[in-house]
Amino acid sequence: MAFVAAGALASWVVDDVVLAADVPRGTVVGAVGLDPVRLGGLDEPDAGGRLAEAASALADVPVTLESADGTTLTLPAGELGVGLDVDATVDAARERGSWPLRPLRWLTGLVGEHRVEAVITVDRARLAAALEAAGEAPTAPLVELVDGSFRAATPDPRPRPDVDALADLLVAALVEPVPGAAGPTLVVPYGEPEPVDVSAAEAFAAELNELTAGGVRLRAGDAVATVDEGALRSWIRPRADAVPTGGAGGVGELFTLDTAAVDPVLADLFGDVAIPGDEARFEVVDPEPPVTAEDGRVTGGEVRIVGGEPDRSCCAADAADAVWAGLVAGDDPVEVPLAETPHPRGREWAESLGIRELVGGFTTHFKPGQSRVKNIERISELTRGVVIEPGETFSVNEFVGRRTTAKGFVAAGVIYNGVFRSDVGGGISQYATTLFNAAFFAGLDFGEYQSHSIYISRYPYGREATLSYPHPDLQIVNTTPYGVLVWPTTSEDSITVRLFSTPWVVAEQTDQTESRQGAACTRVTTERTRTWLADGHSEVDTVFAVYRPEGVAC
Repeated sequence: MAFVAAGALASWVVDDVVLAADVPRGTVVGAVGLDPVRLGGLDEPDAGGRLAEAASALADVPVTLESADGTTLTLPAGELGVGLDVDATVDAARERGSWPLRPLRWLTGLVGEHRVEAVITVDRARLAAALEAAGEAPTAPLVELVDGSFRAATPDPRPRPDVDALADLLVAALVEPVPGAAGPTLVVPYGEPEPVDVSAAEAFAAELNELTAGGVRLRAGDAVATVDEGALRSWIRPRADAVPTGGAGGVGELFTLDTAAVDPVLADLFGDVAIPGDEARFEVVDPEPPVTAEDGRVTGGEVRIVGGEPDRSCCAADAADAVWAGLVAGDDPVEVPLAETPHPRGREWAESLGIRELVGGFTTHFKPGQSRVKNIERISELTRGVVIEPGETFSVNEFVGRRTTAKGFVAAGVIYNGVFRSDVGGGISQYATTLFNAAFFAGLDFGEYQSHSIYISRYPYGREATLSYPHPDLQIVNTTPYGVLVWPTTSEDSITVRLFSTPWVVAEQTDQTESRQGAACTRVTTERTRTWLADGHSEVDTVFAVYRPEGVAC
């Protein structure tokens, strides 16, 4: 027996004294939510590294706190300021005990485990901040409306959480080595309530009374109405997200109006207010004068959207907030914002059309001072700003109607059945030809069209159109996915028609041929090649004109 004892003692001396690791054999650290952290036989750096991993796991352990009113809050332990003191825990694990217990501890470590409590700390400031953020701070002083005036109100004080006692509870609950256990649930301990300072609330009450004295005048559109101070004060509420502590912030930030109380009154006062919007329209501006090439084609011009204001009526969803902001700012009267309903053909509609840049333009010239010039100018005015929506056809005759003196047209030269005559609206065929060429090079399609029966040298040969009422008409068909803006303008000696849209196709005249029609007439066929920008494919189409000598039927 003595021999066995002597051998064991010798083994202890060698293993635990001479060759000893920093942490004795069998040493295990545990805590709630952690698997056992086995440190036995490790050097101090290795033990510290293993505990650092455990510290991260400890910070994730869920802790449920139950407040005085029975509500609960669950947060990770780390957010409550809980941490594992790695160095202190390693020091505790390295402790081997004193003689004569030290050999006994070594011996039990060979066949079993020696449990060491984790050294858990709690950052009191972080714990207090978490409680305050969760609503466990004392309720701040507010104001109340009594007999038509505001005064300070002191709510029932709530005891302040005892942070030190709660920290001790956290440590005690977490050091229990229960591997895999769910986090603890703790009832928050409370100390004595602190006195509530009502000086801030008194200042707020005085400011609110001054702000609302005499009521408020409101204006919506052209209508003005007054809300008396009693009704106005009854609307005021503290903001749910603002706590007036220590006088921080003014009443404008800490109070607001009760929308449920304000909106019905505004609807009663301004329910008849209705301001109609207007249809959006386009205009073309020319930072630089448009440039006309020798072939008549035109470049230049920028498109702008004008108008398109929405319909407005009482009242906007944020009207109560706006009234409060105006009241705090001292506005008199306070503007009540109106609800906006987009006009069916308002700005959104205009923007959706994609009318952005010039896609085709043409210029033809005339002699100044002729009566026909008045008609060219007049039809240009009437059709300036026409929008051809996708899939629509613009008929000049349908849009302008019969040309009459009541509409501003005068008598001028016309051609009827190959014979020159005079009629009201004469000369507008020059407008038709210019529009026809602008559409030709914009790659648009044509519905009804007809050339002059007699060729006139101021027009492109074989590529022109005439107008009469009700026929022949000039119809421009928009087969693109974008709107097309028609913008005719005149100068002293010319008319220019520009078409604006989003580029969709490129068009060029690629051929022209003549053939005999009847005994004395000539049919001119003009070929156009259109190339679509989306995929690069090309198609060929044609337009035609039939010319006769004056007075000759084809």
